[in-house]
This record gives sequence, C-alpha cells and structure tokens, in this order.
Amino acid sequence: MKKTLLALALALWAGSAAARPQHPGWPPKDYAICYGPWTPEMVQRAHQFDLVVVHPGDDFANLTGDLVGQLKRGKDGQAGTSDDVIVLGYVTIGEDDQVPAGPPRPGAGPSAYLNKTWKQEKAGYPTRYLDQVSYVFEKNGERRYGENGKPVTTKGQDGVPDENGVWGSYYVDPGDPQWQASVLSKMGRLQNEMAVDGFFLDTLDTASPWGNYSFTQSRMAGLLKAIRKAYPDRLILANRGMFLLETDYQAFVGSIDGLLYESLYCIWDWGAKRGVVSPWAVGDVGYLKDPVLPAAQKAGFHLFYINYLDAAQDDFYPLMHSIEDLVGRQGISNYVSDPLLQGLGVPISQLFPENGEAPPELGNLSLTELPNGRFRLSYEVKGLEGRQLGKDLFLDVRVGKERKEIALLDPVKVDYSKPVVEGVGLEKGTTYTIYARVVGKSRSCRTPYLEVSFTTATDGRPAQVSDLSASSLESSVRLTWKDTAARSYRIYQGVSPDQLMAVGTTQGHQYVVSGLQNNQPLYFAVSALEGTSEGNLCRPVLGRAEDCTPPSSPGEVVINLRAGVFKVSWQPVSGAKSYKVYCLAKGEKYRIPVRTEETQVELPTVGAGKFQLWVTSVDDAGNESRRNQLIDAEIK
Repeated sequence: MKKTLLALALALWAGSAAARPQHPGWPPKDYAICYGPWTPEMVQRAHQFDLVVVHPGDDFANLTGDLVGQLKRGKDGQAGTSDDVIVLGYVTIGEDDQVPAGPPRPGAGPSAYLNKTWKQEKAGYPTRYLDQVSYVFEKNGERRYGENGKPVTTKGQDGVPDENGVWGSYYVDPGDPQWQASVLSKMGRLQNEMAVDGFFLDTLDTASPWGNYSFTQSRMAGLLKAIRKAYPDRLILANRGMFLLETDYQAFVGSIDGLLYESLYCIWDWGAKRGVVSPWAVGDVGYLKDPVLPAAQKAGFHLFYINYLDAAQDDFYPLMHSIEDLVGRQGISNYVSDPLLQGLGVPISQLFPENGEAPPELGNLSLTELPNGRFRLSYEVKGLEGRQLGKDLFLDVRVGKERKEIALLDPVKVDYSKPVVEGVGLEKGTTYTIYARVVGKSRSCRTPYLEVSFTTATDGRPAQVSDLSASSLESSVRLTWKDTAARSYRIYQGVSPDQLMAVGTTQGHQYVVSGLQNNQPLYFAVSALEGTSEGNLCRPVLGRAEDCTPPSSPGEVVINLRAGVFKVSWQPVSGAKSYKVYCLAKGEKYRIPVRTEETQVELPTVGAGKFQLWVTSVDDAGNESRRNQLIDAEIK
C-alpha cells in the first residue's frame, strides 16, 4: 500500500516540482564534512572539494565570516570563478545539547506523547524536549546500573529529557514552536554573519519509525517546510530522514536539494577503530534503489552518501569497490571518514581514481573443507608486475548460501601473510558459493569475480549454533546464543576469525569469557557438543571487553550558599576526567546535572525551597561514580 501511494506521489510531483535554488557548483562531485575547528592548512586542503559542510561549534566558536569566505573563494581566492567551494552550515533539528542543567527552573516540559495525546510534564524543562523513556531507580533512590556500567532505562515518562547516550545530546520535538524558532534563528545567524550557501540538516532520524519518537514524523516534515519557506534561496542538504518519502513525500522533496545517506554500507566499530560492513546494509541498499533513487530522479534532488572507514585499514579498497558495485556510478557524491568528523579526508576522486590501471589475473581457485565448519581457499594471481598483494592489490572474498548481490554476502578476512584464505562458520550439509576477485586502488583495477561452489559433508554432528551475540563487560565478554538443546557447548576465541582456540565449555546457552584486555577486539565462536561429537563452529562475532569500573566518588563536598547562588566545591579524584553536579528539588529522583572539568561550580537557585545536592566523578571511558555525600540545603 505504501509503495502504491509513493508511486502516486511521485507521479503528481513530477508535474509540479518546485523551483530549486540555482548554484553554479551544484551538484558537487567531491564533498567533505568537518565538525571541528579549522586551521589555515585545512582551509587550503578544503579547496580540493566542491562542497564542504562546516559546524559552528559551541556559540559559533569554529567559524567566522572571514573563514567561510576563504573557503568559498576556492584556491584562486576569487569569488565567482570555477573553483569556488559551496559551504553549508551544520544545524541539528532533531536533537539539542543545550538542555538546562542544575536546579529546577520554571517551565512546563518536557513533552510526552501518550495515548495519541501530547502532554507537558511539570518538570521545569522547556517543552521542546521529549520524554518517552525513564531511568530505573533502586530503593535507596539511586539510578540502577547494568553490568556494563550504564544506567538502566525502560519505556515511560520520568519528567527528564531523553538523552542520546552516544553523543550527549537530547531528543526534541521538531514541532515545538520554541524549538523551531531556535533552529531558524541559528540558520539566520549562519546566513547573515557567515554568508553560508545553505544548510546541512542533521538528526532527522529522531522521527524515524524505528525509534521511540515515530509520532513526530509529520512534525519533522512541518519543520522542513518552515525551513524552506524561511530560506527559499539557500541549498538544503538533509542527513537521512528517508522514511518521510513514504509519509510526507511532497513536504520532504519540496524542502531539500540534497539527501545524505549516512552509513549506507559501512559503520564504525569503535573498539576495533575501523569500518565494518553494516548489519543493515541489505535493507539500506535496497531502500536506496527503491524508493530513494526513483524519488531523487523525479523530484530533482541530489544524492550523497558517507561511509565510515579508515583509508589505512587492510580491506579499505575491497569495501570501496563493493560500494561501487552496489550503487554504481550514478553521479552520487561520496565521502569516507571516521564518525567524529573532526578533520578533512581526501577527495574520493583522488583516493579512488579512474586511472586505467590494469588488473592482474586471478585463477586456479581450489576449495578444501576443514573440520569444524572451516574451509581453505587456494588461488593464483598472475600479472602482478611488481605490485604486492595487501599493499597495492587486495583480495575480495565472499561466502554465501544463496545467490544475491555479491557485495552483500559475508566478507572473509584475508591474512596476506598466508598463501591461502581461511574461513569458518559453514553449516553441515549445506551448499555454499565462494566468490573471489582482486582489486586495486583505482576504480578500473578489478578482476571479475570467480566462484567455486561446494556442499559440506553431512554426518551425525550436532546442529550448528545460531544467533551468537557478544556484549561488553569489565575485562570480559558475555556470549549468548540460541539454545540448540545440545548437552554442552564449546567456546572459542581468537584475534582473527581463522585463528580461534577453545577457551571453555558450558551446559547453558551463555558464557562469560573473562580475563580479557579492555578494548582489544576479539573474535568469538561456539560449537555444540554431543558426547565426543562436536558440531561446526558458528560464524564468529566480533566483541571486546570494556572498562566498566567507575572512578571513586568525590569526597569532602562543600557548599556555600550566598546571594541566591550555590557555590559547590570538592576534592579532585584520581582517574576522573570530569564531574557532574546534581541539584534537584527535594522529592525529585533525578535532574540533568551540570558537567564540568573543574573542581568547583556555581549554581544559580530558582526561588525558595528545599534542595538535595551531590557530586559524581566521570572517567575517560564515560563511567560515572555512584553518589557519595548527599547534601541538604534550603532557600527561605
């Protein structure tokens, strides 16, 4: 039904498309995103791109009008020439990090949506913030923490704005009038003081149908329409929000000039510090092909995508070629970076050029089945001409049980110190196809995929374990899997999927691997045991232990109440990177704290009343200490 409605919307829009802003450099070929401050050297490198997204930073500390002017004028320093750079200013429209912290303040929010009705809770926060999730508290009033050291939450309202724990920002209602006014005001400053060519709109996915705030979809579309109405001559690039194509098509495509498809194929593994194939790549690529690409072609907006990768990782070029296999060369602007986006990468046209480099010849594929669901692939490469595998040329190996787009099949890690490729995770009595090719550092340098199919042996071994997952704990990893009713299970770990060794057994369907080094990426696999018979290893998963131990709580907290101000001070704590100061009305359970790297802070009070105050310490892993000294104070 949705696709039928979308097709109708496309047809209607095709005949009545609104006029879009005209810019001589649009659409761009190479683009970059930089959220950090700028140096003169970065400004010079930015002139390699056709478009740059800049972030104003806190109180516009990252930008000046002169800086933006230098970026826009390009390498020749002259405005209105062919090397001019389009500059878009970053604006978040679905999250905000300016939430009031500290003592209660007048206000009706945050907002909750219950039983199809909006409700503003009397909690002293602006109404723009959303509250659909609540903290879980212990009987002593402290927040409950999980074994990973993070606070436990549940669905429901607690009067506190919901936080994006990854970035420390807070979800907002895009339809709130005060929030809309704030967004438009920031955009006005970017236009009037910085003379940006347009805006990059982030955090549209707050309203996605897969999160807690899908009820804000129409309100997000309304905010986009308000932005377009206020800035009809500015370029507008939206980060994701593709779901609006199915719910508010005309509002969406009529408001944007470009759409960024973030993490289309690769996401960032923070522990391994590298890009990996997204577990949602199949769905995301399918959604790109239909309905995003048809909508872009008919409505006339330009497509961008960004993949989080490290250009130095050993599978970078196989992944880059796979991206091209999936999206083709349809004029989509591409960029790769780490997700912090603090610096500038290299333009894709330089990093991945079309230079006519000849590929070598790949042949003589031979496959051997090994015990425990392992396999070994032998191969031969001719025509290297002084080039080295793993340095100039790279193997791209995939394994699958069904025929579909090869780039969406499971990649096999390649160890270039070995003359063969080894893999694991095969099921018994199952037909597989192994695909292999050689790729280089340019678009043209790649061989066709060669393939070899085979069926694994069928015998009396136990069934293979499925749905293995790994969760991080302090110096350990908890493994869970689907129970196969086997008598017991054997646990494996290793530094790579083809170098696994047994580390223990269990009769349950979970196991904690302990004694690990924090933040070291490791592979884990499990097999089922029936007497002396062992089933095939499942496909390994990547996991890591994490520092989940909080620092010590600050002691000797002192408050000095004078002239309507709490002055709070405390002794420093070893291992603490920052501190959080909580001040809430007596009877409240929680209020957003003031964060500081100092050992003292001043908190303005709001009227008379009884307050409770405490201080916690936070280490560089984000672990927060429990409260120690609870201080009562009264303003008369």
